[in-house]
Amino acid sequence: MKRTLYRLRMSRQIVGILEKTKNGLRYKSRKFLWWMRGMPRYDEIDEGIGYKDRNGRDIFELDILNVKDVVDNKIKKGVVLWNANKFGILFIDSKEFFPFFLAGIRFFKSEDITITGQLYNNIELIDDLGLDNL
Repeated sequence: MKRTLYRLRMSRQIVGILEKTKNGLRYKSRKFLWWMRGMPRYDEIDEGIGYKDRNGRDIFELDILNVKDVVDNKIKKGVVLWNANKFGILFIDSKEFFPFFLAGIRFFKSEDITITGQLYNNIELIDDLGLDNL
C-alpha cells in the first residue's frame, strides 16, 4: 500500500495532515513538523494527489497551481480537482480540465508546477469557475 495524504481543515484553516500507511493512520501538525497525538478536529478533507511541486510541497485537491505549458512554455494557472474519477487541473483561463495521468502517462512534471494558493481562500475564483458546490 502506498502512502496517502489528506489535508484536514476547519473551514478555510488547515489544522493538520492525515497520513494513511500500511501501518495505520498518523496525524501531523499543519506544518508537517511533528506527529500529533490523537485526531484533530476538522470539517473538511482534501486528498493529496501523490505529486509534489517544484519546491517539494505535496499537492492536494483544491490547490491553485502555476503550471508551465510544455508546448509554448507559458505559465498557466489552474486548480486541482477530482473529475471523472481522476485528479487533474482545471485551467482558469480556458476552463478546460486536463488529467494528471491518462492511460498510465503522467502529463506534468514536478519541476513545472508551483503551488500558489488554495481555492477555498479565493472565494471570487470559486464563483468565476462555477464551483459553488465545493
